[in-house]
Amino acid sequence: MSRREFLKTSIKLGGSASAATLGSSGCKSSSTLASGGFIGPDFESGHRVRSKTPPKGRALARQARVLVVGGGIAGLGAAWSLKKQGIDDFVVLDLEKEVGGNSRSHHIKNIACPMGAHYLPVPINPRSSIGSLLDGLAPVRTLLADLGLMEWRSGRWQVSAEGERHLCHSPQERLFFRGVWHEGLLPLADVGESSLRAYRRFSELIQGFHDRGGFQLPMGAAADAVITSTRLSERLALDSVNFKTWLSQQGLDDPHLLWYLDYCCRDDYGSGLAGVSAWAGVHYFASRHGFQAPGESSKEDPAVSGGVFTWPEGNGWLSEKIAATLGARLQTERLALQVEAKGKSLTVTALNSENIEQWNCQHCILAVPLFISQRLLTGPHHDQGTLAALQALCGSITHSSWLVANAYLDRDLRDLGGAAPAWDNVIYGGQGLGYVNAQHQSLRQTNGPTVLTYYQALGEGRETRKQLLEQPWQFWHENVLKEFKLAHPDFPERLRHLDIARFGHAMAVPKPGWHSKPLRMARAHLLNANTPLSFAHSDLAGYSVFEEAFTLGVRAGQRAGRAIQTES
Repeated sequence: MSRREFLKTSIKLGGSASAATLGSSGCKSSSTLASGGFIGPDFESGHRVRSKTPPKGRALARQARVLVVGGGIAGLGAAWSLKKQGIDDFVVLDLEKEVGGNSRSHHIKNIACPMGAHYLPVPINPRSSIGSLLDGLAPVRTLLADLGLMEWRSGRWQVSAEGERHLCHSPQERLFFRGVWHEGLLPLADVGESSLRAYRRFSELIQGFHDRGGFQLPMGAAADAVITSTRLSERLALDSVNFKTWLSQQGLDDPHLLWYLDYCCRDDYGSGLAGVSAWAGVHYFASRHGFQAPGESSKEDPAVSGGVFTWPEGNGWLSEKIAATLGARLQTERLALQVEAKGKSLTVTALNSENIEQWNCQHCILAVPLFISQRLLTGPHHDQGTLAALQALCGSITHSSWLVANAYLDRDLRDLGGAAPAWDNVIYGGQGLGYVNAQHQSLRQTNGPTVLTYYQALGEGRETRKQLLEQPWQFWHENVLKEFKLAHPDFPERLRHLDIARFGHAMAVPKPGWHSKPLRMARAHLLNANTPLSFAHSDLAGYSVFEEAFTLGVRAGQRAGRAIQTES
């Protein structure tokens, strides 16, 4: 693209309706471009699955008792589950060179950094005897125990001595607010009594929801199993409106509180207050995060809840640990094109480079976004209930697009005063979600090179996704510079390299109506139908976090394992 074409494109975007979401850096470059480019998902190959015409040529016949399509956290969870059951005859196919999906890692000049998800909250212990019987987080704890991070001690799960090394070091969070850095992410400096009252009111509401129950991770496990009619009515009422409307109904319109809650929703759901349901907004806090107003102390036992695991490479540390156990069962750079039902078995057609492979299997776990699953299921012999459920869910799901930028700096940035540099650094009023420091866990003392990982949830819609994929790297370079310069004027001077990952369908947005009866029934059908197909993806939870994806993968692996035992 020529300079003139680039400037015309930037001007056109700046005048569009989506400019506020994507940001416009103007039509003149504010600095010399650093080196860098695009990394991450292979969009060109991935879009080939849209073709309804299978490739021609002789196919290589392959065989696996269980075939897992997709090597993200859900697919890796399914593979981990199969291995735990002693099942060895399975294969995982993934489009990319490295597995992990949104939990992959990256390296710049030998410094590890995340390409996507970058932490995992320590999974809480069950809060009640009922919770212990229906413990949805048990698979996550078992994985962490396998990895040496947690152990059963003194009648409860606790972080192990080895795991202590992987807990996020202090200071954890800070906010750039009114020209200076402050500890924590809730705006507090001179906000006034009205904001403090709003904080206390919201805290009371969240504590009430927490005490009544029904807000747990994973969303579809223990909470659904024990929910009462009263709790269901409360859930449906919250699910009927967006979070912004519900907050207004509670008299909560303080701008500082609204900014913080909007940031939280964009951070976990990819969309703001008006985009997610009130149920999702409440769930963010009542399920695991909690909300403490100034002066309040956490009501949770630290051994029950608290702390996050994190690594320089983010959750890529977890995906790489699981993948390392799979050996030849993990086959990358394979693009699944279609899944056909043939009697009691399935045939999956995949591309390995330009070579066609036909995989025959007794069970197939589709650990890919639901709209991809819908495209893969071809032919007249698939279960009609499954196809109808997919159609209903895909018609209700919208995905948020994300941008993740890893910036290599020759030395630490200058601060404008206030709280010390932290792991998570957020700019009040910024378009992004802040940045994490890949060197935070190293506790280094020297002022040397580092990598900062910047996140931006761009929002929903086809046009937003199109612009994310079509705008040149130079455009996003300028947007990242503009954001960092709000708190670090010397960022352009220190920047040496910038790698940008784009995720067009990063996460499903839990919009109002997600818990309506038709969609609950559609999800239940996909999870429980008596067919050789299983589905495992965070789309089914409407919440793209590790706990949801991994647990759905484990459930699918257990379902395939039970079917194999029955067949034997």
